[in-house]
Amino acid sequence: MEITIVGAGNVGGFLAEIFSQSHRVTVIDSDSSVSKMIYERCDARVVCANGCSAETLININIENCDFFMAMMSDDRSNLLSASIAKALGAGMTICRASDKTYVDNSQLNYQLHFGIDMFVNPDALSAIEFAKEIINPGRVVVENFARGSIDAQQIKISADSKFVGKTLQEIRLDPNIRIGCICRDDKYEVATAKTNMHVGDILTVIGNSVAISEIRDQLKPQEFPESSSITVFGGNETAIALVRYLSDSKYKIRIIEKNRETCDILSQQFRNVTVIHGDATSEILMREEQVNLSDYFIACTKDDEENIMTSLQACHIGTKNVMLILHKGDYEKTLMNITKGLGIKKIIYPRVATANELIKYLSMEKCVELSRFPDNSGSFLELKISEKSDCVGKKINEISWPPNCIAVALSHKFHTKVPMAEDTLEANDRMVLIVDNESTKDLKKLLL
Repeated sequence: MEITIVGAGNVGGFLAEIFSQSHRVTVIDSDSSVSKMIYERCDARVVCANGCSAETLININIENCDFFMAMMSDDRSNLLSASIAKALGAGMTICRASDKTYVDNSQLNYQLHFGIDMFVNPDALSAIEFAKEIINPGRVVVENFARGSIDAQQIKISADSKFVGKTLQEIRLDPNIRIGCICRDDKYEVATAKTNMHVGDILTVIGNSVAISEIRDQLKPQEFPESSSITVFGGNETAIALVRYLSDSKYKIRIIEKNRETCDILSQQFRNVTVIHGDATSEILMREEQVNLSDYFIACTKDDEENIMTSLQACHIGTKNVMLILHKGDYEKTLMNITKGLGIKKIIYPRVATANELIKYLSMEKCVELSRFPDNSGSFLELKISEKSDCVGKKINEISWPPNCIAVALSHKFHTKVPMAEDTLEANDRMVLIVDNESTKDLKKLLL
């Protein structure tokens, strides 16, 4: 497979190393020293040139490229490079974009406008990995697929809910929400029309935030788990993405940030988050702010040394769960050997999270397993509807779906929504479905 990577920094360079082991890779970077390093490290063709130049892309025969990845540190350069590559005949174009402006479709769909097949955000992917340690993975799976346009919450049914003893068929749900799965006695099952509601059931509810708020009031989740306190060091894109993923009121978040201006922006943007102007590398500040009482401490600045030192401080003063980001590979082997002894719960590598995300798509598979139930009885699947599928051109309510299967998100031309009964499926639409293990094979046969 022909892969072109523009930008050979921490992320792009790592991708070049990974993919050059099994694919034909071309790397473009305008920095001669970086280009030399990649040439020595990877079995790849290296071109020292401007990756936003049509001439450069034409010279490397971009029309033969199967996957084009714009991985520079500047979002606008990536948009330009990926868009030009697409216009010149590249196959699938993937653009690194950290600024939320470009994934916000309220005013303009940037992905559609620039003709880019996929946006990838290493900061958001890192935040997802942290969030998975704190909340159920199904939530972040759906929210990441939907780019924030679909919410997901876990709601525990209380004894005084009017839904107790009723089946989903008997409950008139808002069409903008889906009850995806139910956890009962630590066992998961896909919700169906005949599923009966019991006291203590934990529902995974997916849909728009207004509809979820209404059903939450009806379920009266008074027995919600106790709130979790989270302290984050670094008010950057990773922290912002994490705040959005942990938007439920049960998560009490504090951000420690050294830059005063950034603190002011965060305070205005997130009214429910406590923002502290200070340096978490100071043990005095950590003790004054009682970080040891936090359920989670997450160090996610752009500086690896600061992340390591603050994490060690948090472990030293007794914080329960300590996690951090490392951008470079310099300390990876050393920290892997001593992590458990230090009490560090998890280390996230943005370049690795990005590679893992892209590997799903480079496999050329039309079905990707996004997540599994904790008890391994089912999964969240993302499927691309084949042109050969009998479902093409049919409304959702006209399709004979396998048992124990529910569609929770539908993406058509980069617009994502909760699927409705009257929605018509088209070739190349993408869907997220929750399905148990027994029905997975039939679901793939139906859509692929």
